[in-house]
Amino acid sequence: LPPSRSLSLPLFPPAPRQAARVLGAVFLVLQIIILLDCIFGLNEWLLDREANGALIAGSALLYGGALAGLGLLFHWWAPRPACGLHIFFITWTLVMALVYTALSLTPWRPPAAGLLTSGGVFAYTVYAAWAALSSVPDGNTCAPSGGGGGTPLRIVAFVLTLLALAYTTFSTSTEHSKFATTAAGGGGGTDAEALATADGEDADLPYRPDFFSLVFCTGTAYAAMVFIAWDTGGLTPSPGEFTVDRGWLSFWVKAVAQWVAAALYAWALVAPALLKDRHFG
Repeated sequence: LPPSRSLSLPLFPPAPRQAARVLGAVFLVLQIIILLDCIFGLNEWLLDREANGALIAGSALLYGGALAGLGLLFHWWAPRPACGLHIFFITWTLVMALVYTALSLTPWRPPAAGLLTSGGVFAYTVYAAWAALSSVPDGNTCAPSGGGGGTPLRIVAFVLTLLALAYTTFSTSTEHSKFATTAAGGGGGTDAEALATADGEDADLPYRPDFFSLVFCTGTAYAAMVFIAWDTGGLTPSPGEFTVDRGWLSFWVKAVAQWVAAALYAWALVAPALLKDRHFG
């Protein structure tokens, strides 16, 4: 094929490509929910054991590392005042951290929330900012080496994305109970569990087969979108360049995912106080 058609998708109709985009976005949301659940679970586990030293040390480490990461992002991707988009994106990451950190210190926060959970979300949003900025296309003067931080940084970001994809796919597929909806004070997800054990052959499985298949379907769609940088219209790679997960579409997908993560965490902090008739377990 000619170079201009080497990665285009002329044989596939647009509907499946757009469906893959939607499923990939669903997987990103599932990934964020599982991440927040893990952060809350770790904080609650340390609180139950009164491990105050570990809570303080972990919070300090997370906040210190995230602030250092922000400094590096400003140094690498916002070297001059003309880099307005990058400056806004990095600064907004800090602004969001200040907001949800303040919420996690209020007296009406959930018992499982605190500085450790906010520090964990702060560290994740800084990583998400780095991943988004690493997708900046070539030719951008507000990035190391003129775009994307150079091939080594791009490869590191891509490998981390694949590792996160593999972990989230396997962990989410066994955490179907986290997504079950039950009435306040109800049977603790009995109806959801009954679906998993309706067939005798599925009773001993650590996962629900239908939910397992759904997660792997969305994970596969997400992986496909990563490889084509969410551009369903076709790509034209530059010779010798690592073009996977590169481009403005990929940048904005990661930016929006970062904002969704911060918004979901902030909602988790305020929802128990606003919706007193609901049970949050």
